[in-house]
Amino acid sequence: METQKIRFTQDPRDQFYDVVKEKVDRYFKENNLSRHATAGMVVKVITIFLVLVASYAIIISNRFSAWQMLPFAILIPVCSTMLIYNLAHDAVHNTFSKHRWVNNWLFTLCFGLIGDNGNLWKLRHVQSHHNYVNMPDLDIDIEVISLLRFSEKWEYKKYHKYQHLYAPFIYLFYSLYWVTVSDFKYLFKNNILNLIKIRNPNKEFRIWVAAKIFYYGTFIVIPMLVLSIPWWQILLGFVIAHAANSAFILIALLGTHLFDDASWTWPDKTGLVYEHGWAVHQVENCQDFSTSNKFVTGLLGGENTHTAHHLFPKVAHAHYIPITKIIKEEARKYNIDYHETTLLDGLVSHYRMLKKFGEAPALKLVVSGD
Repeated sequence: METQKIRFTQDPRDQFYDVVKEKVDRYFKENNLSRHATAGMVVKVITIFLVLVASYAIIISNRFSAWQMLPFAILIPVCSTMLIYNLAHDAVHNTFSKHRWVNNWLFTLCFGLIGDNGNLWKLRHVQSHHNYVNMPDLDIDIEVISLLRFSEKWEYKKYHKYQHLYAPFIYLFYSLYWVTVSDFKYLFKNNILNLIKIRNPNKEFRIWVAAKIFYYGTFIVIPMLVLSIPWWQILLGFVIAHAANSAFILIALLGTHLFDDASWTWPDKTGLVYEHGWAVHQVENCQDFSTSNKFVTGLLGGENTHTAHHLFPKVAHAHYIPITKIIKEEARKYNIDYHETTLLDGLVSHYRMLKKFGEAPALKLVVSGD
């Protein structure tokens, strides 16, 4: 596989990153800490997994009504998402364990729980999103569907004028789309935006098939065979559970990159990003919230301290709160736009972004000579 070559300009402000790295190194040395998962992270993910298993066991026991089972049905995809946040995401970056084979096994298992192939997600997340965050037509994570316009560079359609109104309803299907459609696109394509000449080995196809069989067999077929409620109620519960999970995912993530004050940079024809350097680009296209709240950070696996993750993807999320403090201090000194908000204001910022990119582009007047 190859990636499109993108270069960042030499930005004097990128010196801030050298200072931050030095202070982060000092933090680990002075506190005699490992950059990998802490004991608390291990206990947390085991607890989440046990809640998921217990929720499924309660449903399969067939002792409750459909309404009584619904909260447990919702817990299953929500706990699966929390395992992605708190375990798989770290493992994809080889930070949960110091052993690469352990990380590979962990993220494959976690993504298997949602019927997905972890290696496909790792490909687009590490090779595309982290390298080219918020670059239209390069960052796979902001390429959704044509109904939504996240960049002035993208083609404008008249219905985009109303995207700030209909987007929340589309978002409710995000989780369901993830487990049913999205990986089809990535498994069978040789070129995806900046990722070219992709060659997925047959092993990845087998993993994908096995994950789909496990997922739909476990969460749809077995309940239909075991539970004494109509099949349509099982499917309805499945859809409702994924709608609730979509809300959980997107409430936490929408404001982390897709906000109105992001720099939204893209390279010129030569592949040069001339507005700023790599580190400044990462900071100015991330937005944090609740950065000192240990509960929120633990619940979301550090997704709320997104800037720290983009600057230090090789560090486990348990360390992002102290690292974020360092980043904030140094960004202020170097006049870099570090973005921090509340969860609610982050969502409002996303709403403003939808309205901004939902406006029709200004017409360019062309004056021709006689």
